[in-house]
Amino acid sequence: RNAFKGGAFDMWTESRSKSWATEYEPGKIKALDEGLMVKELIPDGNPQPFQTMMFNYNRPYLNDWRVRRAVNTLFNFEWTNKTIFFDAYTRTDSLFTNTTDLRAEGLPTGKTLEILEEFRDQLNPKIFNEVWSQPVTDGSKNNRESLKLALADFQDAGFKIERKGANKGKLIHQENGDQLKIEFLFYSDNFDAILAPLVEDLKKLGVDASLKRVDTQSWINRLRERNFDITSITYSNSFFPGEEQRGRYHSDFAEIPLSWNLTGMKNPVMDALTERLVQQESYEDLMAYARAMDFVLKWDHPGLFEWYIAADRMVYWNRFAKPEKKPEYSVGTSSWWLDEEKDAAIKASGYRK
Repeated sequence: RNAFKGGAFDMWTESRSKSWATEYEPGKIKALDEGLMVKELIPDGNPQPFQTMMFNYNRPYLNDWRVRRAVNTLFNFEWTNKTIFFDAYTRTDSLFTNTTDLRAEGLPTGKTLEILEEFRDQLNPKIFNEVWSQPVTDGSKNNRESLKLALADFQDAGFKIERKGANKGKLIHQENGDQLKIEFLFYSDNFDAILAPLVEDLKKLGVDASLKRVDTQSWINRLRERNFDITSITYSNSFFPGEEQRGRYHSDFAEIPLSWNLTGMKNPVMDALTERLVQQESYEDLMAYARAMDFVLKWDHPGLFEWYIAADRMVYWNRFAKPEKKPEYSVGTSSWWLDEEKDAAIKASGYRK
């Protein structure tokens, strides 16, 4: 970043929302104030990566979708986005974020409904009569309503907060007396501030919740051994989902060390959908199967869906001309060309040679 500001190269893509919000304000960079440098949020029309804190289905009680939904409900995205992310992000609500053709919306219809009807008896009935949505808070740190909803899901899954005795205040499974325990596993401190309020809220409900940070190799080893409760994973996407979806969600890969099926998911419906997805010969049918997958996975709550920004944060020296229309599925910098007049102005300023 400093090398860019010093004129060592032309463009810088800013990855940190805090830096974007605070380090390029008026008065911070003279060349930017003078119009010799440009700060621009450039839309990206491509499908965004699917970022999620993935649950390990092989862990006790995390194989219950109600427990997984409860954890997701407690994540206060609105407060996090405002307080930590400077309102830079949108909450992920699909496996195929930032697409209109592949993502599931509303209730299933048309070809997608036909596909899902075949598996109706094996699916969460809510898929057919309730619109899936992410929980939304009022943006304050007070997460009381979410606590109520999460507790209801925990109770439906067989847990209860003990009010007396040795387990007072703990969320205990009523059949075997186990306290629900959840560890968030990471290899950097990027998630410390983000997840601390979630861990705090889980503890309010009697969950033995914690953040665990390990070195990168230990993190990889624990994923290889499926020795984790929840960890953050990013899956790349395209307009043509295919074989990679089998690797992520098919039971054939559930026990292969370090396969992308990190949940250990063994779902016959997802097996069938991912197998058929790769066999489709028309884009219309491919879209229908992708949407069917999206409906099934979202109602299964495989992870705590994270966030995305469908744009690139670009800062660049103002020495380029651009075509009138930006490429739809690209930032478009490869279509820019040198504007000699602008370039001369920058050189005359003394900022760059």
